[in-house]
Amino acid sequence: MKIKKVDIICIAVIAFILVASAYIASIRYYKLKELKDLTKNLSIEVSKGKDLKTKLIETAQEINSFRQKSKEFENQLPSRKNVEDFIVQINDIALKSGLTISAIRPQGISYKDLYGEVPLAISTTGSYPEVYNFLYLLKKIQRINKIESVTIKTHGNNVKKCDVNMVLKIFVSGKGE
Repeated sequence: MKIKKVDIICIAVIAFILVASAYIASIRYYKLKELKDLTKNLSIEVSKGKDLKTKLIETAQEINSFRQKSKEFENQLPSRKNVEDFIVQINDIALKSGLTISAIRPQGISYKDLYGEVPLAISTTGSYPEVYNFLYLLKKIQRINKIESVTIKTHGNNVKKCDVNMVLKIFVSGKGE
């Protein structure tokens, strides 16, 4: 049997087709591998992005928490400018308690390391339960205060009424201004 030219050409064409197919398959294989690696890297980046988003949300919540705590702190230890507001608040508490305030005299402010103290001399008249209720409500307010001294004297012949003189310290934020 003799191999004809046509057979050689067919074998050559088939060999060429096999080599070309193998070459194209290897190119596609490497492209597919490259795409899988790229997909894996993108998945990792997306995962990192989600982690960053979660951390950003947590950070935003912490910032809001700090703002709220700062606002609460400002209510407890406000600036020197808010002393008048506190005097109004004391007067409201006295009215709720039934006490009659005859005088509230702010004294000189004394500054410590990070805060200042403002003593208030308060003179009132009322019954013992009213005095107790006033002191109770005074301690329940948010602003930091301290009762330094309380002097109670019976009001003349009327045993149910008494004169109360007290020194109340309120605290303000900041050093000497």
